[in-house]
Amino acid sequence: MLRRLDSTEVFDALAAIGIEGKKGRRGVEFASEVMRDGPGWRAEVDLPPGVEATAVLEKRAALAAAMRRPISTVWPEADRSAHPGRLVLWVAQRDPAKAGRKLWPLTKDGQADVYEPLPYGFDPRGNLVEITLMYSNLLVGGIPGSGKTSCALAIVLGVALDPTAELWIYELKGSGDLDSVKPICHRYVSGEEDEDLEAALAGMRSGIAEYQRRAAFIRGLPASEVPEGRKVTRALAEKYPEQQLGPRVIVIDEVQELFTHPDYKEEAAALATRLIKKARAYGIILILLTQNPDAPSLPTSVSSSVGTRLCLAVMDWRANNNVLGTSAYERGLRATDISIDEQGTGILARGREGITVRAAFIKQTEAEDIAKRALALRTAAGTLSGQSVGAQVEELDVETIVDHVRAIWPDGVEAVHSHRLVDALAAYRPDLYKPWLEMDAAAASTALSTALKPFKVSTRQLTIRECCGGAKGLRHADLPVVEDDA
Repeated sequence: MLRRLDSTEVFDALAAIGIEGKKGRRGVEFASEVMRDGPGWRAEVDLPPGVEATAVLEKRAALAAAMRRPISTVWPEADRSAHPGRLVLWVAQRDPAKAGRKLWPLTKDGQADVYEPLPYGFDPRGNLVEITLMYSNLLVGGIPGSGKTSCALAIVLGVALDPTAELWIYELKGSGDLDSVKPICHRYVSGEEDEDLEAALAGMRSGIAEYQRRAAFIRGLPASEVPEGRKVTRALAEKYPEQQLGPRVIVIDEVQELFTHPDYKEEAAALATRLIKKARAYGIILILLTQNPDAPSLPTSVSSSVGTRLCLAVMDWRANNNVLGTSAYERGLRATDISIDEQGTGILARGREGITVRAAFIKQTEAEDIAKRALALRTAAGTLSGQSVGAQVEELDVETIVDHVRAIWPDGVEAVHSHRLVDALAAYRPDLYKPWLEMDAAAASTALSTALKPFKVSTRQLTIRECCGGAKGLRHADLPVVEDDA
């Protein structure tokens, strides 16, 4: 048990880290008296004119040292709803790292609903924090040892307890951290070989095929039945059970293995970006977890598009912003201040605002018991499918070469020569187009032209001065117009 927080301690601690009024000017002022707030105390402070609360946030460790308190008990936050200089300082009465474990609410009983917020963890005050997956996507990043497994378990077990949600899990480390939910997964892959990475790519391709199928179904509904926003809702899924419109949750753990692979990275980034941007309205949810959130391991097209982000402990502001979004560090969302000893603790953000949360710690034995309960729920509901019933999972790929050309087409360019398109296609889908690189330029150009012919797309002679003069190629205007079904 720690001593009570008072205004003198706050004044002295802020002064110790250089936050005090200049001589003859107004200094730190309290917006209200220090008060009891749950299992701790809350101080609301107006910092000296011109000083933003972020100046304190970036010195959390120094502030805790000045207060002679464990860093895990000291939680400064900015209150932007008041003004940028308003600091809210919450101090725990007991060190959370030494306090008793709070159980995940669904540990012993109950089921979940993916259409609603799912229980995830607890804020520093011990309040339950929920996470919303439906109509969103999730990116989780943090350095090795920061507690990513705890986060993954709390998320996938919540999904598992909704018997209408289909789980497709690709654990690309091969550690077996998520094996507890394997018996209820439609698709479960654990490994770090190329065949496992290829399976994850196939899972994303299948997700795109599924959202396209659902989009076509909604377009075919009578206007009176089309849901608001053209979204797949639970009511719609229940009205048309034969359409199998329940949530599909695709989880890729250690996704940096895909994004850094020389043969797979181009397609992996394009598929993930497309799923994130277009599939969420149709109940296809992508969850990406990485222990290497640097720029090469996390493509900008992916990180900039995700709606919900969770950043565990990271080493620098760049990794912080890669996960939480541009300028997050400057706005005071700083996972760099989280110690690696605070495993499972991170900043959960949706949009520009974020909160500090610690994932509920679920023991592996508990995870196995929860998964058994999920299996019973699905058995009773008749919703087990795929690998969970011993079936071969068919991972559909309905994209054509026209889709692939669109995916690799450089932004803002009106025309591209065939040899450049062949190079880009081979990098994007080496499984399909790499053999073209073994041909001479003329033969490869002919292969491209032949592949496009069934779609009534023709190559033509183009003169592009900035790229080797004249040769066969394509104009972007020649590609068929595709309806935006997002």
